[in-house]
Amino acid sequence: MKAQLEKLQNEISQIAKKTGISSATKLALIAKSEGHSDDIPQMEWWDSVILIDNLDTVVEDKIAIKESVINTLVEHPTQMRCPTDPIKPVYMPVFLTKKERKKLRRQNRREMWKEEQEKIRLGLEPPPEPKLRISNLMRALGTEAVQDPTKIEAHVREQMAKRQKAHEDANASRKLTADQKRDKKIKKIKEDTTLGVNVSVYRIRDLHELASKKFKLETNAKQLFMTGCVVLYPDCCVVVVEGGPKQQKKYKRLMLNRIKWEEDTVKDPDGKEVPNKCVLVWEGTSKQRNFGEMKFKICPTERLAREHFKKHKVEHYWDLAYSGAVLEQANDMVE
Repeated sequence: MKAQLEKLQNEISQIAKKTGISSATKLALIAKSEGHSDDIPQMEWWDSVILIDNLDTVVEDKIAIKESVINTLVEHPTQMRCPTDPIKPVYMPVFLTKKERKKLRRQNRREMWKEEQEKIRLGLEPPPEPKLRISNLMRALGTEAVQDPTKIEAHVREQMAKRQKAHEDANASRKLTADQKRDKKIKKIKEDTTLGVNVSVYRIRDLHELASKKFKLETNAKQLFMTGCVVLYPDCCVVVVEGGPKQQKKYKRLMLNRIKWEEDTVKDPDGKEVPNKCVLVWEGTSKQRNFGEMKFKICPTERLAREHFKKHKVEHYWDLAYSGAVLEQANDMVE
């Protein structure tokens, strides 16, 4: 015991010298000094840090305290793991391919089938009834089918109806309700946009008199749970939509492929009949959504249109779309 205490004291002193922590050497006071093992000390070792060592300063059973050592800081000891708690190994999750998942499922099903066959072989479970059909009636029953074919056929048809009903009941138990179907469809369409929102800006020549086209724009945005706005300005209608990447892909296909804008003719600033046109001005990402539900806004002047976008802190959308429309009109005039 003495040898172990001396070894412990030496280790503590070495650690204190290396780290420069003078208070660490006070741990050596844990061991009792020789020759005074039965005496009660006037000052415990854990109190010696904040008390004055000079015992003459004790007046009327009051020990002098080192005021300079005490401060407002709170020491939080390091949380140590309980030695009784087993150390749980950390395993990395394994991601299997589709082929590997199929192979694993096939192996599990085969093992279950082998267990069932073994139980039947040992007599723990009764063997299943033969799966009778009209096609294998004679092969499965043999002489019994010849003796009373009408009775056997009725029995086989009853068994077939029983299997069909069990199959339909199993399907019905797994079938989703109307609310579950709706929630599943909404979950499939909605996308997580907490990390970023995909934004697309489209420019259309004229959208004022095209009621069917406006209905498609609004309805598809609602069905895809997208936000945005449509600003109706002469010769420059701007459509802004916000959503996830999959939603943007579907809406882009609607704007540039599904809707035939060229079928409608509109008037340019000179009064000439020209085919309508839709152009993708810009697409990118934003930190958050700047618009609510898709709504139409009629702006007869450029100032009102820009103020509408400025109110949502995205006036650069309008500047980009309108500048593109002005350049396009200038090129048409030159041609």
